[in-house]
Amino acid sequence: MAKKTASSGKAASTKKSGGAGSKKSSAKKAAAAPKRSAAEKKLVAEIQALLQKLDQQGLEFIKRQAEVLAATEELARSREETLRAIEKVSTSESAPAARPVEPPPPAVAIEQKQDNAFFIRTYGKKIFFNRQEMRQLARVAHAADTPGEGARRLHVWLKRERGDFLIDTDIAGPGDPALKLLWEQIVNTYAPPQ
Repeated sequence: MAKKTASSGKAASTKKSGGAGSKKSSAKKAAAAPKRSAAEKKLVAEIQALLQKLDQQGLEFIKRQAEVLAATEELARSREETLRAIEKVSTSESAPAARPVEPPPPAVAIEQKQDNAFFIRTYGKKIFFNRQEMRQLARVAHAADTPGEGARRLHVWLKRERGDFLIDTDIAGPGDPALKLLWEQIVNTYAPPQ
């Protein structure tokens, strides 16, 4: 019992003799400490009352435990901040991807292999057309004045005569950019048939 009294007196005298240095450090701790609710303030007061009853060994144990708890809470706060930062970055990076990005226009090429063999390449497909079909495509293309009208006319003809071309190339409708490019290629490469 005498030991407890001596050590608790020692703890009290240490606490009192801290002077200005301990006031500064406690002021820093108070500034860094989170604002406490009434229930938390009550718990702190109860813990401080219990600390007065402990010997040096008990106080050292409590100090180590408090350091572990404080470090754990700091680590948890740090993790939360990191997760919020990652979420913010991933949200800001994914935002541009959410905007509709217009794909580059498809490549369209017309190749003549022999006198009666033509191939139209687009969307990675190579589709065969004979001379008669190419003449009809040229007639349809030259009947239009604008790329939009030309694409629409080509789509109508292809849907009626060569649906396989539309299916194989996944051209869904007359607004597909490949049809406008095909119209331009035909008009610029072939004269209107007589």
